[in-house]
Amino acid sequence: MQAPLLLVPITIENESSVKPYYIKVTDDEIIVNPTFAFKLLQEYNIKLPEFDEEAGLEEYFIKVDEILSPLKWRVIRRCRIGIFSFL
Repeated sequence: MQAPLLLVPITIENESSVKPYYIKVTDDEIIVNPTFAFKLLQEYNIKLPEFDEEAGLEEYFIKVDEILSPLKWRVIRRCRIGIFSFL
Protein backbone atom coordinates (compact mmCIF):
# COMPACT_ATOMS: atom_id res chain seq x y z
CA MET A 1 0.00 0.00 0.00
CA GLN A 2 1.07 3.55 -0.62
CA ALA A 3 -0.10 6.93 0.63
CA PRO A 4 1.08 10.45 -0.09
CA LEU A 5 3.10 11.91 2.74
CA LEU A 6 2.88 15.58 1.73
CA LEU A 7 0.18 17.40 -0.19
CA VAL A 8 1.34 20.30 -2.35
CA PRO A 9 -1.34 22.53 -3.92
CA ILE A 10 -0.65 23.15 -7.62
CA THR A 11 -2.19 24.69 -10.71
CA ILE A 12 -1.88 23.36 -14.24
CA GLU A 13 -1.78 26.04 -16.89
CA ASN A 14 -1.23 26.44 -20.60
CA GLU A 15 -1.53 29.40 -22.93
CA SER A 16 -3.27 27.55 -25.77
CA SER A 17 -4.08 24.05 -26.97
CA VAL A 18 -0.82 23.86 -28.93
CA LYS A 19 1.44 25.13 -26.09
CA PRO A 20 2.81 22.85 -23.34
CA TYR A 21 1.24 22.61 -19.91
CA TYR A 22 3.03 24.10 -16.91
CA ILE A 23 2.67 22.87 -13.36
CA LYS A 24 3.09 25.58 -10.73
CA VAL A 25 3.06 25.36 -6.95
CA THR A 26 0.47 27.74 -5.49
CA ASP A 27 1.07 30.05 -2.54
CA ASP A 28 -0.90 27.72 -0.26
CA GLU A 29 1.15 25.83 2.28
CA ILE A 30 2.45 22.29 1.86
CA ILE A 31 0.71 20.06 4.40
CA VAL A 32 1.24 16.62 5.86
CA ASN A 33 -1.46 14.23 4.62
CA PRO A 34 -4.04 14.48 7.44
CA THR A 35 -5.62 11.08 6.74
CA PHE A 36 -2.26 9.29 6.81
CA ALA A 37 -1.17 11.21 9.92
CA PHE A 38 -4.45 10.25 11.66
CA LYS A 39 -3.99 6.56 10.78
CA LEU A 40 -0.43 6.51 12.13
CA LEU A 41 -1.47 8.20 15.35
CA GLN A 42 -4.56 6.04 15.97
CA GLU A 43 -3.17 2.65 14.96
CA TYR A 44 0.54 2.94 15.81
CA ASN A 45 0.75 5.91 18.21
CA ILE A 46 3.20 7.59 15.80
CA LYS A 47 2.99 11.35 15.34
CA LEU A 48 4.34 12.72 12.08
CA PRO A 49 6.36 15.93 12.36
CA GLU A 50 5.15 19.12 10.72
CA PHE A 51 6.77 19.97 7.40
CA ASP A 52 9.30 22.81 7.59
CA GLU A 53 9.73 24.41 4.16
CA GLU A 54 13.03 25.98 5.19
CA ALA A 55 14.51 22.58 6.07
CA GLY A 56 13.38 21.11 2.75
CA LEU A 57 11.91 17.91 1.41
CA GLU A 58 14.89 15.61 1.75
CA GLU A 59 15.43 16.42 5.42
CA TYR A 60 11.74 15.81 6.09
CA PHE A 61 11.76 12.49 4.20
CA ILE A 62 14.82 11.30 6.14
CA LYS A 63 13.17 12.23 9.45
CA VAL A 64 9.94 10.41 8.58
CA ASP A 65 11.85 7.40 7.24
CA GLU A 66 13.54 7.07 10.67
CA ILE A 67 10.22 7.40 12.49
CA LEU A 68 8.59 4.70 10.33
CA SER A 69 11.52 2.26 10.37
CA PRO A 70 10.16 0.21 13.34
CA LEU A 71 7.11 -0.59 11.17
CA LYS A 72 9.45 -1.65 8.34
CA TRP A 73 7.85 1.04 6.18
CA ARG A 74 9.87 3.33 3.97
CA VAL A 75 9.48 6.67 2.27
CA ILE A 76 9.51 6.45 -1.52
CA ARG A 77 10.42 9.71 -3.21
CA ARG A 78 7.81 10.11 -5.92
CA CYS A 79 5.61 12.88 -7.15
CA ARG A 80 2.03 12.19 -8.22
CA ILE A 81 -0.77 14.49 -9.27
CA GLY A 82 -4.22 13.73 -7.91
CA ILE A 83 -7.37 15.13 -6.37
CA PHE A 84 -7.64 14.55 -2.66
CA SER A 85 -10.77 14.97 -0.53
CA PHE A 86 -10.84 14.76 3.25
CA LEU A 87 -14.52 14.49 4.08
